[in-house]
Amino acid sequence: FECRAAACAICNVGLQCCLLAVMCRTSASTMQRDMWLIVRLWAWSHICIGVIFTYMGSAQCHHLCLLVSWNAGLLVLVIWGSCPQLRCRCQEFLINSFERRSEARAAAGVAGLIGNCSVHDVMAQAGSRFRSVKLASLSFADIKDNAPDLALAAKTEKASPGTCDAFVSHSWHDDPCAKWNALQEWRGEFVQEHACEPGVWFDKCCIDQNNIEVDLRCLPVFLHGCRKMVVLCGVTYLKRLWCIMEIFTFIHMCRGLDCIEFKMVLREGREIEDSAAMAEAFANFDARECECFSVADKDRMLSIIHNAFGDVVNFNREVSAIFE
Repeated sequence: FECRAAACAICNVGLQCCLLAVMCRTSASTMQRDMWLIVRLWAWSHICIGVIFTYMGSAQCHHLCLLVSWNAGLLVLVIWGSCPQLRCRCQEFLINSFERRSEARAAAGVAGLIGNCSVHDVMAQAGSRFRSVKLASLSFADIKDNAPDLALAAKTEKASPGTCDAFVSHSWHDDPCAKWNALQEWRGEFVQEHACEPGVWFDKCCIDQNNIEVDLRCLPVFLHGCRKMVVLCGVTYLKRLWCIMEIFTFIHMCRGLDCIEFKMVLREGREIEDSAAMAEAFANFDARECECFSVADKDRMLSIIHNAFGDVVNFNREVSAIFE
């Protein structure tokens, strides 16, 4: 018994040391892969120790030792740890079953991870920085490109969570004229339904150009503060990682599909070509292929997605389901 206890103790110490080393990995996917490799090796070591001492104990006692049941449990752990798809499904099930945070704290949690700060700090900053702008006050010249225009800040007003009609998600790499037409189409539908002009969060107007980094950190909380999300989806939208992070936050807050509206951004005279390109992008969507100006930002955001969904493949499936 003493020999078995010593052997198990050595295995347990080795497990702890290896897990501490794995925690230094910068990539979430690499960390998870190495962690499960270590756990499988630890389980196999205990199984071998158990089999040896079960045989020795059974030979002495002339009956089957109860260590067999312990070995069976470890064998199940080995099988589970060797099947990435099974692990991902279990993690997804647990996330869906036990997620009890509010939408606001879920959004703030994403923002905190993106900005490397606490949820409390993000909530405090976002509350004082959330603004909206009436679409009727904007012209095509105001949003045709992403060149900074400090004068646009004067057209915005302070907003409270739930008072902003929509968060406008778009890619600056899409055609500006087609995007303007899609935005005006949505605006016309909103006015017809609600008999008033919509107030929206639009990045060029509502982000403080003198403190861009802080406002980008608060982006998920701003999204939560809007009643719905309007996606101006052009041929480059699914290729931009920041756009996908907005979709990720929307999914992470467990909002229903009735809270998101899509407007296709189709260039005049090239509607069929653009529609075909977007259909292909939807069918083959992969967050890992998205583009981001900063490699460090891309790695951090993909790690956030990986940790939240168990695997990027699960997130890809969720995004594809929304676009379908």
